[in-house]
Amino acid sequence: MKKNPLKVSLNSAKLPQQSAGSDGGTFPGAVPQVLIIEYDRETYREEVLTNIDDCAKFKNTPETTWINITGIDHPEKVEKIGDIFDIHRLTVEDIISAHQRPKTEEYENYVFTVVKILNFDRITYNVEVEQVSIVAFRNKLLTFSEKNREIFLPVIKRIQETGGRNRGLGPDYLTYSLLDTIVDNYYDLMEQIEEEMENLELGVLEDSPVMPIKRIHRLKSALMQIRRQVQPLRESIRIISDERTPFFQETTLLFLRDLLDHLMHILETIDIYRDTLNGLIDISLSAASNRMNNIMKVLTIITTIFIPLSFIAGLYGMNFHFMPELSWKWGYYFVLGVMAAAAAVMLWLFKKKKWL
Repeated sequence: MKKNPLKVSLNSAKLPQQSAGSDGGTFPGAVPQVLIIEYDRETYREEVLTNIDDCAKFKNTPETTWINITGIDHPEKVEKIGDIFDIHRLTVEDIISAHQRPKTEEYENYVFTVVKILNFDRITYNVEVEQVSIVAFRNKLLTFSEKNREIFLPVIKRIQETGGRNRGLGPDYLTYSLLDTIVDNYYDLMEQIEEEMENLELGVLEDSPVMPIKRIHRLKSALMQIRRQVQPLRESIRIISDERTPFFQETTLLFLRDLLDHLMHILETIDIYRDTLNGLIDISLSAASNRMNNIMKVLTIITTIFIPLSFIAGLYGMNFHFMPELSWKWGYYFVLGVMAAAAAVMLWLFKKKKWL
């Protein structure tokens, strides 16, 4: 079941502010912003850096340090941080490239993890993907994200609380906390998709003349995009759990295995939703076919009724001079009566045979 993340006020943590344009968006190429969080069991300290070079003073500090870098559009700045903390060139390239597949790689002095934050647009059914890179050292943790997200505020709040589990454990547990928060966001995503599925199902079952086939297909595409991000993340966490890397304590591995169960549950839910959407497509097509059949049935009955009427009208429309009914006073009304009687008899036969 989905955990309930803490609700945190925006004022509870001093997240760095990004450069913004007049529309409130981030300028392309915004200089990375750095939030430093240092803590142990007894102390907690936050600092926002404006100079990348100032990160060097936190390299050898004894406290657990979380360095949160927001904005990766300046490769030279990210490379500078990589030089300060001896991060491998391949890792730096993966951090700068925002189109990496979720993965985990173990290096000599750190573990590198790529994970995706997902956001679902309930109007367009598009899935927005944001990359977060996590570099976990023995007592340091570096995170690189494209945008200033509020998703990690609950983690910061728990670190601020004296006596919390986060304060007594190191970067390995902090890595789990960040991953767990992102997975919780996946659950929120699935709840939104479930609500949209219920709305689409109501539209299909109510026999609406406008079938939501396109929206169903877009929702299926969104599910597949989510699966493409969740599946490799599960595999990367499974590798960490199975290989027992020295960077993660056994107690943290237990939490990671629990996280594996959550990811497996999400994958199973995606498969169930996809099958449900396939069923909705089949129902929509069947409903559309039934409506077309009903329309064709009505048109066929109308056409069938008018066939004998057209024959009678055509017969008396030949205008031969010696047709006996042409000079009969009641001939016109007689023919109309025959037509009405023929139509009534045919309607009665159709109802008897349950064609109507």
